[in-house]
Amino acid sequence: MPGWRDRLAHALRVGFLWGLLALAWWTLRGIGHAQEWPPPASVEALARVCVGEAGFDSTETGDCTAIVLTLRRRAIRRRVSVVRMAELYSTRHFDRDRDDARAWIAGLIYSAERPQAWPENLRWARYRPRWIAVLRHVRAVLRGEVPDPCPAADHWGMRHGIDWERAQRAGWREVSCGETRNAFWDAGGAS
Repeated sequence: MPGWRDRLAHALRVGFLWGLLALAWWTLRGIGHAQEWPPPASVEALARVCVGEAGFDSTETGDCTAIVLTLRRRAIRRRVSVVRMAELYSTRHFDRDRDDARAWIAGLIYSAERPQAWPENLRWARYRPRWIAVLRHVRAVLRGEVPDPCPAADHWGMRHGIDWERAQRAGWREVSCGETRNAFWDAGGAS
């Protein structure tokens, strides 16, 4: 029969092992929750560009997926964050001092609160679920859950007017991203 010293040593070993397991569990639990992926700031910025460039239904037209992945490719090439790339590419959507009819776009935020400068004649309660759907879609795109409809796209813009003319002058090749509102172009990797 083991003596008290043997029982004490065994209890200490078991207690030590349980302590290690608890420490490992808390550490791994903390790692899983330490940083949300994708970061909310990235989701917010890209979703704002989607709405600003193609509307609240941009997830249905395919524009949002193509825009998000085009901006991500450009960010990687330039070695900047997707937030910074979105700000560089679509500056008006981040200008909180703008005072035109679409100033509310710069007020779209991750928490889905009513944007500053939201038009008084529109009920935010009607648009809030649509904004949340865009945020969810962007999150899914960044997680790789949505396929890239046009991996060659470097730029996008209107199918007419100044954007179209610029693309034609530059010799960019239009690429199909599906039935999108915007045109997407392969500019040979130009950022």
